[in-house]
Amino acid sequence: MSKMTLDAAIIHAKELSESQLVCKDCREEHKQLAEWLEELKRNKDKECETSAREMFEELGFRKCDGVYREDETLLYEKNICDGRDVLMVRFLHGMVRVTELASYVYNIDGKLMNAIYKQMEELGWLDSERKAIYHLTQFEYDLLNENKEIHEWYFKCFDELMRLKKQGHFRDVNIEKQIGEILLNCEVIK
Repeated sequence: MSKMTLDAAIIHAKELSESQLVCKDCREEHKQLAEWLEELKRNKDKECETSAREMFEELGFRKCDGVYREDETLLYEKNICDGRDVLMVRFLHGMVRVTELASYVYNIDGKLMNAIYKQMEELGWLDSERKAIYHLTQFEYDLLNENKEIHEWYFKCFDELMRLKKQGHFRDVNIEKQIGEILLNCEVIK
């Protein structure tokens, strides 16, 4: 037996609510069932239309207008720990950074992950056809990826990397970008 879709279940319930082959009570029950299923479908469609901003607002975040950091696309903030800390969700060139000002531990739940995913979808960051901005050799990639602690630092902050760039390495890398952003938007070439 194949799986019944929601639309098929609504049609089936409506047909039985009008059929003379079933008793009056069954017709009434199927009529009520059809109404409930239609309401479920409307709610499901409405849920799919919820924007990322609405999802963040439901979780207690507020969208911050204006630019707070260079190249920042979006920023949402939420007071946590009885107002002693602020949780920030930053969207920067294909990367999402969740941080707090103090050293409290904040666990990300499924609802926040869904909001982050929805925002990335709205920004077009989940496009599988997205082209790489930077083309790195395996040596260059390994050098940048070696130490995770430098991913928030800008390329230009490292004299050794700048020296290698002058020697012909990292040809198309923008020195004004963070290491993490470069790694996120690169492909390794031979």
